Order: sequence, then C-alpha cells, then structure tokens
Amino acid sequence: MRNLKKERLSGRQGWSIKKKITVSFAAIGLLFIAVMGIFWSQLKELERSSSTLLNEQVQILRSTDQIQIQAASQINLLRSFLLSGNEELIEQMEAANASIQEMIDEARSFSLNEKDQDSLRKIEIMNKLFLDAAYIAIPYQNGDLPVKLVSSFADISSEMAVRMAEESNVLAESMNESVQAEITANEKLTDRLLVVITAAALLTLTALLLVGMAVSKMIVRPITRISAAARRIAAGDLGDEPISIHNKDEMGELADSFNKMRENLRHVLQQLSSNAGQLMTMSDEMRAGTEQTSKAAEQISESVQDIAAGAEQQVSSTAKAAQVTKMMAGGMDRAFHSISAVTTVTLQANEKASDGKRVVHSTVNHMQQIQEKVSQTFQTVHLLSEKSNEVGAISEMITQISNQTNLLALNAAIEAARAGEHGKGFAVVADEVRKLAVQSGDATTSIRLIIEEIQRETKKVVDSMKQGKEAADEGISLVNETGETFGEIVGMVETVAKQSEDVSSVINDIRQDSARMVELVNSVAAVSVQSADSSHNVAAASEEQTASMEEIASSTELLRNMASELQETVQKFKLEKRKFT
Repeated sequence: MRNLKKERLSGRQGWSIKKKITVSFAAIGLLFIAVMGIFWSQLKELERSSSTLLNEQVQILRSTDQIQIQAASQINLLRSFLLSGNEELIEQMEAANASIQEMIDEARSFSLNEKDQDSLRKIEIMNKLFLDAAYIAIPYQNGDLPVKLVSSFADISSEMAVRMAEESNVLAESMNESVQAEITANEKLTDRLLVVITAAALLTLTALLLVGMAVSKMIVRPITRISAAARRIAAGDLGDEPISIHNKDEMGELADSFNKMRENLRHVLQQLSSNAGQLMTMSDEMRAGTEQTSKAAEQISESVQDIAAGAEQQVSSTAKAAQVTKMMAGGMDRAFHSISAVTTVTLQANEKASDGKRVVHSTVNHMQQIQEKVSQTFQTVHLLSEKSNEVGAISEMITQISNQTNLLALNAAIEAARAGEHGKGFAVVADEVRKLAVQSGDATTSIRLIIEEIQRETKKVVDSMKQGKEAADEGISLVNETGETFGEIVGMVETVAKQSEDVSSVINDIRQDSARMVELVNSVAAVSVQSADSSHNVAAASEEQTASMEEIASSTELLRNMASELQETVQKFKLEKRKFT
C-alpha cells in the first residue's frame, strides 16, 4: 500500500496534507516562541535595570548624606579641640575624615559618569586639604601662634568642609538626573515591549485564522465536490466533466483516481450497451432462422406422405435448413464471444470500483491522521495559554516588588525627615524612588492587561482549533459517505456481471442445441436420399426436429429478453458527457 501511494503521488510533486498542516502550525508556534523570548528578555532587562538603578542610587545618596554629616562633624570637632584642647576630639576628627574617604572609595565602585567622578575627586581633594589645614592649626592650640592665624586655619578647614557639602549636593543632583534618564529609558523600553506584544498577538491570531481557512478550503471543499459527483454516479449520471482539483497532495490523488474510475465505468457501460444491442440483433436473426427452419420442418412432414415423388425437393429443403442452422450456430458463437467480452469488462469495472473503495478507505485514514494533528495543535495552544498565565504571575511579582520599593521609599522619607536639614537631599531622592516605584507598578499593570488580552486571544485560537477539529470530523463523515456510494456502485457492477454470466450460460446452451440441430438436419438430408421405405424414420426425425426448433425458439426468446433487460439496466446511466459553458 505504501508503494502504491508513492506511485500515485509521483505525478503530483507536492507536499502531503499532513506535512502542510504540520509545517504551518510549527511555523506559527516558532513565531510565537520567538516573540515570547523577546518579551522575556526585555522584561528581564527592565527588571535588572530597575533593581541596579535603585541599589546604586540608594548607596550613593547614603554616601553623600554621610559625607555631608561627617564633613560638618569634623569641622565641629576641630573647633571644639581648638577651644578645649581635648586630644580625643582630634582622634574623632581623624575618624570622621577617614570615614569620608571610605565613602568616596565605595562610591567609585558604582557606575558613574565623568561629571560624578570629577565631583568625587574634588571632595577627596578638599577632604585632604581640610586635614592638612587642621594639622597645621592643631600644634598651635596652646597659644604659640596668634589667635587670628589659628582661626584663619580653622576658617580654611571650615571652607573645605562647606565646599565638600556643596560638591555632595552636586553629586546628589547628578544622580537624580541619572535616575530620571534611566526612568525615561525604562519607559521607552516598556512602550516598545507593549508594541511588540500587541503586534505578536495580532500576527499570531492572523496566522492562525489564515491557516484555519486554508485547511478548510484544502480539505472540506474538494471532499464536498467528490461526494456530490459520487452521489450523481450512484443516481446513474456519468456525464459530468472530470473534477478539477489542483492540490498536489492526497486530495489531488483522490480526484484523479475518482475521474479515472468514472471514465472506466462509463467506458464499460458503453461497451456493455453496445454488446447488448448486438445480442438483441443476433437473437432476432436467430429467431427468424428458427421460424424458417420450423417452416422447413413442416414442409418435410407434409412431404413424408409423398416422399418418393418429393425426394429432390426434400433434399433441397434440408440443405437450406442445414445452411440456416450453420448460420445460427455461427451467430451463437459470435454472441458467446461478445458476452464473454462483456463479462471480462464487467469484472474489470468491478476491480476498478473496488480500487476506488480502497482509495476512499485510505483517505479516511489520512483524515484521521489530520484530526490527530489538529488535536495535538490544540494541546500546544493550550500549553501556550498556560505559559501566558506564568508570565502574568511574573508581572504580579514585579508589581509586588514595586509596592515594596514604594514602602522602602516612604521609610526613607521618614528617616530623612528625622535627620532634619541634613536629610532634605535624601528625602528628595527617596521621593524620586517612590515615583519610580509607582511608574514601575503602572508599567507592570499595563503589561498585565496586555497579557490578559493575549490570554483572551489565545482562548479564541482554542475555539478556532475546536472548529477546525469539527471540520475534520465532518470531512471524515463525507469520505465515509463516499465509501458507501462506492459500495453501491460495486453492487450494481456485480449485478451486471451476474446477468452477463447468465446470458453467457444461456448462449452456451443454445450453441449446444444448434449443434444437435445441425446433426438432425444432416440426418434428414441422409434420409431424404434413401428410399421411400425410410419415410417413417424421416417422419420421426422431422418431429424431433420440430421439437428442437421449438426449444431453440424458446431459448432465443429468453436470450432476447435478457438482452433487453441488460439494455434497460445500462440505459439507467447517463453516459454522454455534458458540455459546460
């Protein structure tokens, strides 16, 4: 069966229905997977960028606040030492100065632009200048230098501390600008992600609709045309033009096989009709011959009373009877050969109809495979729907992270308020962080809405796949109806074959009777040349001949009736091709 399928497909170099559907849905699946991969990578990039920005911003702002606090602390410690001379204050001042340097080193480990790096260098230089000026003023705390000079060194140190605070503010403002730029970039990334998701959903839906329409057109429409043509054949109409289906797959193979089957069946019935007509003509000739032979036999019976006087006339009559009988025997031989040819063609038609039935059975198997592939595709789309639910869960997780970030920003604002004047910069940054968290939450909400839209569209795709499965079921039902129609055709052809066999049997009987009749006529001819003493034997032979003629006439009438019935059966079919305009 596999080799037969390869031979039938050799004339149509194309993809099978199974391969077309598999490739179409595989392409759609790969497209959807690719889009979801892009979406996933962009989503992870957004998450990473937001997390990194938040951590670095919080650390740098904390460092700038601590630099301002430590700068103010070390100038206060220096002034207190100059007033009191307490050595512990110098150690505390040095610790504050070292703490500032550590914060500068920590800030350098983050991703900073050139402007921020320059601010850190200025703060580091001023921190060192402060310590140098302090070390100059510290030895003269006991009054070795004028108070104004010591105070001048203290003022220089104070100026360094103030400028350090100013540079810290500049660094904080620069970080706010960087945060705002990153927020803008994240917003653009979110907008681009929304566009990609929307386009992917529309593209996937369009592709699925187009594939569904193509599958319906490729399977249901050809089967409907073939089924309608099969019903017309079952009704006896063989005059349609060949079905034209240009698909290079199993549907095209089925249409070609159906056209060949119908053409062969039409040819068989035409030949059967022609042979039946010839059979009726020969039966009429045979009946005329038997009537003529019967008349000759009657003349022989009448001539028996005066056999001696009419011997020559009897010989002539028997010779004519022998000639007619030979003609009748020859006609029976021709009729026998014709009906044998009809029987052979009928058997061939039966084989072709059986082949058509097997092709329909093969088509049913292919349709069942198609139905299985549609079911597998339905499961794949359902799996994609579950993956969309997982993406929705991830978006919900991002929303929770944004809420926690907002809560942290509020806590930071509270701590900044507690810090008073020194915490104002940190409060501004905390407010920006809170706004970023709110914007991230809004973007995540938009993504969740898009995912819900994808889930709704995926549900529509699932419904469309259900309709495709129903269409495949309908196609199987139509092919089954076509198989039943082929079964009816096979039954009708078998009936014609049986009638042909019956006619052949009757003709064979007539041939045997004709042979016996020839022998009887020859006997009559022999008796005719004998003496008048054989008149009684001639009378007996004449009676036997008359009985044989009656039997031949009866057989001839039976043959004519069977030929008439055969013609009526064939005439039920419309064999002439219709002209389509």
